Amino acid sequence: MKKSKKNYVLIILVVLLLALAVGYAAFSQLLTLSGTATGTTTWDVKFTDASMNDSNHGTADFTDDTVTVNATLAYPGDACTVTAEITNEGTLPAKLTKFSLTGTDGTSPFSNSDVTVEIPDIETDGTEVIAAGETCPVTIAIKWNTDSEATSVNASFKVNFEYLQDTTEVNVSPNHGAHN
Repeated sequence: MKKSKKNYVLIILVVLLLALAVGYAAFSQLLTLSGTATGTTTWDVKFTDASMNDSNHGTADFTDDTVTVNATLAYPGDACTVTAEITNEGTLPAKLTKFSLTGTDGTSPFSNSDVTVEIPDIETDGTEVIAAGETCPVTIAIKWNTDSEATSVNASFKVNFEYLQDTTEVNVSPNHGAHN
């Protein structure tokens, strides 16, 4: 009979163990969070307009990446401005990194001691950013120097701006949140 008592005890222990396992399984649950992160972007930063402040002072034409200015100034001290619109039609923010002022051939630097061409200063720390969908106007000033002794001047040049993808790091952190 001792042997049968041991068997009963063993059977009862196995049944209790199974009951505990089933009970634990009934009150526990595994939550799984799964997902996929994808990125689709477009890069499309370009000039979308260029205009001379006074049509008597010449012309300003543009392509996607260049503004060509042919300024006609009447006398020393005469001046005009050209406003170019730079538009970010892409989905990435764009950071202005530099501009170049060249002759009409697009390669040699613009140089004329009788004419001063001024373009706004660019922040060296890279804070000039155009967000996706935004437009940034840039005004260029052209002036026939007052101390010039020339009887006529050539103020024809091209302006190019260089933009790069703004790679400012975005910081995020997980959050458990409050219980409701």
